[in-house]
Amino acid sequence: MDITTILKQKYGRVFKVVSPATKITIYFRLISKQEYDTYINMAPYREVITPEAEDYLLSKAVVEPNFDDLEARLLTGEFHAVAEAIAINSGFHNIEDFASELKNRRLATQVLIEQIIGFICKAFPIYKVAEIEEMSYDEIARLLALSEAMMGQRLEIPGAEIEEPQEPRGALKKGPDVAKMSAEEQAAIERNRKRALDVLKRSRANRQ
Repeated sequence: MDITTILKQKYGRVFKVVSPATKITIYFRLISKQEYDTYINMAPYREVITPEAEDYLLSKAVVEPNFDDLEARLLTGEFHAVAEAIAINSGFHNIEDFASELKNRRLATQVLIEQIIGFICKAFPIYKVAEIEEMSYDEIARLLALSEAMMGQRLEIPGAEIEEPQEPRGALKKGPDVAKMSAEEQAAIERNRKRALDVLKRSRANRQ
């Protein structure tokens, strides 16, 4: 069994990047929103990513080789390249033009992400905010799609639109009025909710 398969079984999705000068193959997992927030908040007022922030990101995301070994082998300028690859692939922020875009993107990203987390918690009360913040972006996207299907509502997220009949714009598209549904329709919605909850419980159990 090769190392990629072993790491995927342990961490789920893994990516790799080769350090520019030392040519070390580095495997990393996706960072959670909580880890991303910590990384962003380590940027000082002059909006330059610090070596401490890069070290933090590598220490959290790199799964092979171990961080202590990697830290001893990488050259100084290579930490930034690896941190950049981790940030880009983890999906919460585009590292390009980071210095000039940090202020605007930080506010916009936080507002949108917080709306998404609140929406998921409303659909699935079994999840706590802290649990969702520990998830990677693809796990959050999957939960959001399930939440939208269950709630009959869709968040307006730029770039994620799908073709459908034109409706008035707003933060949420109005779903069906459950109170006006027949008993059979309401029962069907409740069955779908229970199935989705069963899937999520199994998914959580597999991750533990």
